[in-house]
Amino acid sequence: MNTNEEQAVKEFSEKLREKYGNRIESIRLYGSKVRGDDDRFSDIDLFILAEEKSEEMRGFVLDAAFELNLKYGVLLSTIIYDKKSFNRPVTQVTPFIRAVLREGILT
Repeated sequence: MNTNEEQAVKEFSEKLREKYGNRIESIRLYGSKVRGDDDRFSDIDLFILAEEKSEEMRGFVLDAAFELNLKYGVLLSTIIYDKKSFNRPVTQVTPFIRAVLREGILT
């Protein structure tokens, strides 16, 4: 990742933790940026695990990502899971969640 991308991820994580504190279980960077098979059009994939998610949180996440996309000229792509849904056995075996857990880097 380049400097702008790293700074955008750092600021995004800080904004979420400042607003929601320990209600944010983890934020993981995953996808092509982590695997190293990204190109100049690749987005920055962020997986957010929250104690609970709400429409208010979803709106805050989208607004923060949009603001940082404009500020740094990057594309943050976010997905939020709540802890209850994430911990279901059926969720744990999905290819998507397995990839996030395998390749994801905590921010």
